[in-house]
Amino acid sequence: MGAALLELRRREAPHLPWEQQREYRAFLERAFREGPRSLLTNRQISTALRLEGLPPAARDGNMEYVQWLCLFRCWHKFYL
Repeated sequence: MGAALLELRRREAPHLPWEQQREYRAFLERAFREGPRSLLTNRQISTALRLEGLPPAARDGNMEYVQWLCLFRCWHKFYL
């Protein structure tokens, strides 16, 4: 049997300002319902991730939290 250790620490500042939390949730709900390409083009997605030094979006739609956060910031900057 193996062992695991989990350390949780409170962040000094949230990844997003509190006033954007509702928009982020709506962004994610739409992205999971209709796909991220309903919000951003393939080119926008790949460019945003590349500029932040993140791995490209997986074909199956599975992405890490930081990738979703990056796409939201791009969408928020250019569409709101």
